[in-house]
Amino acid sequence: MELEFEALSGTIIGNYTEPGINALSTVNTGDNEHYKSSIGKYPVNHIFQANDGILFASTQKNGVFSYRQRGRNNDWQWNAEE
Repeated sequence: MELEFEALSGTIIGNYTEPGINALSTVNTGDNEHYKSSIGKYPVNHIFQANDGILFASTQKNGVFSYRQRGRNNDWQWNAEE
């Protein structure tokens, strides 16, 4: 789940939402179904953002996932790392 907050004050704006539903999200807006069918079905322990902006997520039992551009269309998507 994601929360939007005001950067300077840290004040939370709105409620928890699933990634890909709101315009401000860690995944592309409208990509909630892909999120739910990939990393969205696993409990995540930690999220890390590398200097190049790529997100990494450590799941409880299913290893590490990354959110980066992949595929023929170079779309952003969560995928398991080997």
